[in-house]
Amino acid sequence: MIFSFIGTITCAVLVAGYFYFARRTFLGTLSLPCVSLLVAVVYFFLMPWVTIEYGDPVFFGSVLDDLRWMHFGVLLYALGLMAAARITENYLQADAARTHTVEPESNIYTFYLLLAISFVGAITLAFLGQLNISASSDYDLSEAATVYRFLNYSFTMMISLSIFAAARYNFNILTLILSVIVALILIQAGFRYRLLLLMFGLCVSFLLCREIRIRASWTVVGTICAIFLSNLMGIGRVYGNGIQTSRWEDLTFSDVMRSFGGEIGPIYVFKDFAANELPKLIYLEPWTVGVSRLIPSFLWPDKPDAEYLRLIPYWFSDPAAATAGVAAPQHVEMLLQFGWMGIPFLAFLYFCAAGIIQHRLQRLSRPARIAGVALIPAFFGYYMQTRGYFFQVLSDSIFLFGPLFLCHYPVTTPAKRSYRRAAYFISR
Repeated sequence: MIFSFIGTITCAVLVAGYFYFARRTFLGTLSLPCVSLLVAVVYFFLMPWVTIEYGDPVFFGSVLDDLRWMHFGVLLYALGLMAAARITENYLQADAARTHTVEPESNIYTFYLLLAISFVGAITLAFLGQLNISASSDYDLSEAATVYRFLNYSFTMMISLSIFAAARYNFNILTLILSVIVALILIQAGFRYRLLLLMFGLCVSFLLCREIRIRASWTVVGTICAIFLSNLMGIGRVYGNGIQTSRWEDLTFSDVMRSFGGEIGPIYVFKDFAANELPKLIYLEPWTVGVSRLIPSFLWPDKPDAEYLRLIPYWFSDPAAATAGVAAPQHVEMLLQFGWMGIPFLAFLYFCAAGIIQHRLQRLSRPARIAGVALIPAFFGYYMQTRGYFFQVLSDSIFLFGPLFLCHYPVTTPAKRSYRRAAYFISR
């Protein structure tokens, strides 16, 4: 099933693209295209193999029986992202840690203000009963405050701001304490993808600041560690209520590496949609919903909702799938928008946008460049591909990369200050 004819071709293309871009990008195996292709191998080849070989291939009544059409969709997606990476290759070759001749200055007061806002958001969620920040064992989550879930984006802001601080102050003890505090808050919130973004960003930014070249062997070790930590957190987490360590009792390393939990759900969703006739196309609905979702629910309670998400559990025979929060990868949303041709087209479009963001980051100060470039591979290569809903990607990208740009408002350089002084004296 996994290495059918189309599966073998797809895997070969993923591996070939991985080694190609590892040699042609500055971050090498940790660059955006390499991380994207590596994530595709892990999710659509390794995880199904482990599930079939060691686990239960039945998930809410759906069975991993034919993966050919899913692998065909993965191939189309890979071709789109590799075409985008090839076009934006010059942007991927830039060294974010290299000091520019005229280095922009960051506004440290804006940084402290944004950092304070992000922590106020987390504290507000705790007071509203949406976050067990005190790690209390008898904590009860409040359902009445769900309209304030937009405050969850304060966690996203913490990620980029803590990495920015670490790069700016060269990973001194205070920035390390800040990173640990942010990591503990993310653990209590139960968002493992945000924790992985933080850890990946800190590791890559540290390597950039220390001018350490990334080796392929490190990437393999890092991938194993990421799978282990992701599965471990998935076993013990409760959204908003922290980690229940009692769930880790009697677990071995092998048990954790095979326990993908709900993370395996997107594979079943993709397999079912790819192997059956597609429903009526939704075209621009994810984009219109994505824009409207930027307005908090308490200001616009009746704003458009992502109705197409109700189609996700359609192929599961077990009705419990509708309330289990089963997600879909980005490929499924692309299929629902424009059919099979939408996968390579939208993948190309989104990864071109990622390349443009990386290019725009080069105009910021060195710490912001390092933080942004360190986050782009994990965000677009891992989070966007596996979580897949445009409104989530749009919102999280604004709150992840936006603070890095806001920390430079207004962006001042020595040349601009000299010009303003000259203009001032001339006007006098």
